[in-house]
Amino acid sequence: MPLTITKTLTDFATLNKDALAISSTRGAPTAVDNMTPGNPFVKVLSSLPIAPGVAVNSIIPVDGDPPYSGKNDGVVEYDSAHIEPVESEVVVRSKHSCQANPATMEEVRRILLHHLDVGPKSPAEKD
Repeated sequence: MPLTITKTLTDFATLNKDALAISSTRGAPTAVDNMTPGNPFVKVLSSLPIAPGVAVNSIIPVDGDPPYSGKNDGVVEYDSAHIEPVESEVVVRSKHSCQANPATMEEVRRILLHHLDVGPKSPAEKD
């Protein structure tokens, strides 16, 4: 997987130098630069497939009640954060910075214990 990312990013950088948006006075783009809508780096990165054997779990904050489509956390739209395929997806009612939310902490704990094979399965697997 790291070689695939390296090759893709190298191809991306050498074939479309303008897409990197590197300013000669600022240096390499920051994480904030890379999160702007339509950013070429993020588009390439998001197009890469998830490697076989990698477990993907999503915790998505949404400031509102279901249905979540069309809603956001004040920064990111649910529809943008929702990806497939995932092992689990938990929507936490929260603004964007949800790491201190008890529901977020509980889901992170569940995911970690699950992958140690000592904890509960995803909410969808409990049934």
